[in-house]
Amino acid sequence: MPETGDSAASASCDIVADLLGAAPLSVDGLVRQSGLRAREVQGLLVELEIDGQARRDPSGGYVRA
Repeated sequence: MPETGDSAASASCDIVADLLGAAPLSVDGLVRQSGLRAREVQGLLVELEIDGQARRDPSGGYVRA
């Protein structure tokens, strides 16, 4: 069964969230590791920040919150 827009977005969000850890990752690094487009990763990072699951590190990378 094909994924709906919401479940596809949720799966993409899970992919990005799973890549985050204690070591900061740049958006470029997340794009490379996830296989998603930069615009999509940036949007997902905003969602993860709002949900309290990610935060921007002083180095400019993203870490799990």
